[in-house]
Amino acid sequence: MTPYDFLQYGKSILFYFGLTSLLFITSVFTFPNTVSALPQSTGIIIPLYTNPGGEWDKVIHAKKTHPSVPVLVIINPNNGPTPCPRQDYLKEISNLKSADIITLGYVSTNYTARDNNEVINDINNWKNCYPNVDGIFFDEMSNMPGKENYYASLSFYAKSQGFHFTVGNPGINTLSSYVGTVDNLIIYEDAGLPSFLSFGGWHTIFNKSTFSFIAYDVNDINNSIIKRLSHKVSYLFITNGTLPNPFTSLPPYFDQMIEELDKQSFKKKDH
Repeated sequence: MTPYDFLQYGKSILFYFGLTSLLFITSVFTFPNTVSALPQSTGIIIPLYTNPGGEWDKVIHAKKTHPSVPVLVIINPNNGPTPCPRQDYLKEISNLKSADIITLGYVSTNYTARDNNEVINDINNWKNCYPNVDGIFFDEMSNMPGKENYYASLSFYAKSQGFHFTVGNPGINTLSSYVGTVDNLIIYEDAGLPSFLSFGGWHTIFNKSTFSFIAYDVNDINNSIIKRLSHKVSYLFITNGTLPNPFTSLPPYFDQMIEELDKQSFKKKDH
């Protein structure tokens, strides 16, 4: 994004909210209170789309075993927070947080087809029903020009309600103008591992903390691939799960994946 584009985008945000203070621009384009969610080392982002139980316990055990690896977990009781609250989710979200795991509440945006008031209602329900959740995960994010304000305003609203971290998931490559609308962008969600070229081009202008990826239908992994991909993104997740829902269980190589990320974290600290 050029300085001119940044200025024009900032003006459009100011117009949207009817505010005149430059403090607002700072609040949208910086990440207050997100130090714990923006890792120096690459972490793991887990769509944990299954009921609380054994898979959740595995995540907690992995985090306790490898405490230096940042872990984000996307919580999704029912394609969003309602009906709520569910007592099993309340209990297990507390257990995740006790293990220093960052939790994100799932919200669908349907590529901006959902009225933003509906999305705001979901954000409010996350706050009211599951107050321990740390941030919001905006799924089905548009990557079309002109839709940036929709996400910037929703991210700003989520922050105003006390959520510290927002992730947007276009699932494919997006535009540089979307950088800053949320704290982190998932620019790949597909079968198979992404190519390294996916993170080239304009993406190299930005710090790796800007991007993440999710890959499914991957039967096995090797440590060299994890190492190379970890240099490109702030969070990643790889699973052998397949459509229609690849995220109902953890992959058999989950421990291997988080152990390799732990090694990379240790090497960075050692330097």
